[in-house]
Amino acid sequence: MNSNIKISFVFVCLAIILSCCTQNIDIPYPDYVEKIVLTGVIQPDSIIKIRLEKTLPYPADDSLPAITNARVVCYENGKLLGPLKPDNRGGYAIAYFPKEKNAYKIEATYNGQIVTAEDTIPTHSNIAITMGQNNANNSNNNPDLFLKTERKSISYNWISAIISSKWNGKPDVNSAVIVSSAPIFDTFNAYKQPNGGTSYDKFARIKPEILEKISIQFSVNSQVSVVKEKGDMFFFTVSSVSLNYDKYLKSSLLAFQNRVVDSEGTINNPFATPLPVYSNIKGGIGFFGAMQTERTILKKIE
Repeated sequence: MNSNIKISFVFVCLAIILSCCTQNIDIPYPDYVEKIVLTGVIQPDSIIKIRLEKTLPYPADDSLPAITNARVVCYENGKLLGPLKPDNRGGYAIAYFPKEKNAYKIEATYNGQIVTAEDTIPTHSNIAITMGQNNANNSNNNPDLFLKTERKSISYNWISAIISSKWNGKPDVNSAVIVSSAPIFDTFNAYKQPNGGTSYDKFARIKPEILEKISIQFSVNSQVSVVKEKGDMFFFTVSSVSLNYDKYLKSSLLAFQNRVVDSEGTINNPFATPLPVYSNIKGGIGFFGAMQTERTILKKIE
């Protein structure tokens, strides 16, 4: 038996021996640790409300179970305001309207776990948006829009255009795509149009570091002319948000854009890397933020 045959014979024997020793091993998931999920956004025109839920072990695709028997308290600038009352569906509220520039802390205790979160109500924005005449150079012959503001300190402002009209006799509310090449807008969620314009879907974020006097002209892509029946409106929401809420909004939009699979199971980008969404909950997960929002109605059919 030559050396090559001997080597082949040895490998065959080893393969037989190893196959006889093959054993299936079950590798368990890591021990599951239940976490509290706290969510809530506070603003001066609403009472303080939050929601408590608890996580489920993987692979759970059901809605999170509500926590209905926690002890939840709220502090304003370090002073106890009082307990939040449960609604037996996971919601907790205290009949108190938060105030601008004041800091609020939520503390929730459940099954020996304590989670906390805090944020400060931001100052109101001085952003003004007005509407001019229809312009044939704009998409769908839409009117020119004008934004003016002068910020004295770093602030976090987001704008969104909304068209509320009727489709087949039923109410139809949609966000309008904002179109602007002005450098005041953060381009993290921008995309280029075939004509070279820059568009922002759902939200446009004003760069917080720009403090000088701002005056720009812009437009929207969506057809404003559909606002023609009684009750129809074209308006903007202008939001001043806390730093925490700014981080949450930006990270959640980036995570949504970078998702590998959409809600219908279609692969968007097989090379995408999932991005974490910002959380400011200590001892648990979720988000608690503060904001002020105003509505600027540019066209309304009475």
